[in-house]
Amino acid sequence: MEITRHLLVKNTIINLIGKIIPLPVVIFTIPIIVHGLGIDRYGIYSLILILLGNFSVFDFGFGKGTTKYIAEFLASNKKDKIMSLICFSFLFVFFVSLLISIILYSYSSFFVNSIFKIPENLAKEANLGLKICAFLIVIRLLNILVIGVIEGFFRFDLSNLFIIIQRIFPNIIIVIIIKVFKILNISNILVSLLGLELSTLGLGILAILKILKNRNIIFNLKFNIFTSFLKFNLWIFVSNIISTILVYLEKILIGIFISTSVLTYYMIPYNLVYKILILPSSLTKVLFPSYSVLYLKDRIKFKKVFFSGLKINFLIMGFIGAIFIIFSENILVFWLGKEFTKSSFILQCLTVGIFFGSFAGLLGAMVEGSGYPFVSTIGNFLQLPFYLILAYGLIDKYNINGAAIAWTTRMFFVLLIGVIFIFKLRLIEAKDFIKSFVQKDFQKKCLILLLFLILFLFSSLLKIKVLMNSLLSFGLFIFLSGAIFIKFVFNDEIKKIIK
Repeated sequence: MEITRHLLVKNTIINLIGKIIPLPVVIFTIPIIVHGLGIDRYGIYSLILILLGNFSVFDFGFGKGTTKYIAEFLASNKKDKIMSLICFSFLFVFFVSLLISIILYSYSSFFVNSIFKIPENLAKEANLGLKICAFLIVIRLLNILVIGVIEGFFRFDLSNLFIIIQRIFPNIIIVIIIKVFKILNISNILVSLLGLELSTLGLGILAILKILKNRNIIFNLKFNIFTSFLKFNLWIFVSNIISTILVYLEKILIGIFISTSVLTYYMIPYNLVYKILILPSSLTKVLFPSYSVLYLKDRIKFKKVFFSGLKINFLIMGFIGAIFIIFSENILVFWLGKEFTKSSFILQCLTVGIFFGSFAGLLGAMVEGSGYPFVSTIGNFLQLPFYLILAYGLIDKYNINGAAIAWTTRMFFVLLIGVIFIFKLRLIEAKDFIKSFVQKDFQKKCLILLLFLILFLFSSLLKIKVLMNSLLSFGLFIFLSGAIFIKFVFNDEIKKIIK
């Protein structure tokens, strides 16, 4: 399969659409869920989802590994190996996830009674919720693998369809349970999510069989063990374990040393700011299998693709980030009420961190796609002790605001480590890196972005209430500025594909 610019932009836009579509549903339903469940119960629900995310690393890197190797097998016309790879991956992930599920089920009471500070009246409910979460882990890991296989065939339209289902329907189901059936029990909510995950898994397997048939790949149950595949996955797995600890560390520390109730005031801005990642994550998903092919076949195009992604990410993340930083308090008050004004600083701080993190993600995709998965592992090892001390110290001194500061600081160091490694591995030369950012065309786009930032800052400093508080005028302003931004920032090819 030839990796053309048109294909990259098309798949990036498909990924972007897949992440934008769920946003209105998420934005509308979260306030209903938070107020419906209450601060304490929503904190427990968030904690269970955090644990589910933690245990999701036990796909042993097979999700990303299958994406990389299927793309490479297709490019090198080794279709006979694809079926063996898929079968081996599914069997391995199923048995490993089953083992993890049994362990979590057995120790659920220990987590509730000895690890986390959970209100006594909700301890029994939390315990049952963790037991259901144990079953969810098996299905979730298999769904991660399904998406990895589909994206290896560059079918980002299908993978995004499944992602949309997984992001829209859980919140809709929870709202129905709360508002229609008047059920607030977390275990009932998790049972409904388990049914949704099972349905998604069934549809995913059918989609894979359809893709195999269209590619004239004969279905069979034989499998071979690919040494290089397992080696790559092992590095990804170790890296994922450490990165997952890093991602959830400050949240777990809040649950242990403060309370699950306070966790709600951190998780709301955290979940909101993560929505900003829709663009870089869309780019990263497309670029990862593309880097795997281009690194082997065309190093010049490899560099061009990297710099294009970096520039688009800089311009758009800067634009969206400015909105979140300047209008943080207004966004939270309008969305959830005055009670969440205390989360305004957290939202601002995390937005800065997500700006750094978006670039780190793009660098990580290039490094891993080029066949250097150990780099992420080394980078994560370097961060872990530093972040553990930093997060504990700042949370102890500044409460949840300290958690936000620690997380943002870590994102900056992740980016710094990524830049150092791409130069050390000579994936990109420092002179090429600097040269790409001093081009006149890019300078013009940066100037437009700077004008927008000055306009936003000026509005904030003058406290223009009409602009700050009126949804209509604010929306009109964003629409007009966004239209101008697209006019000057997006190149003709992206505009053509969007049309």
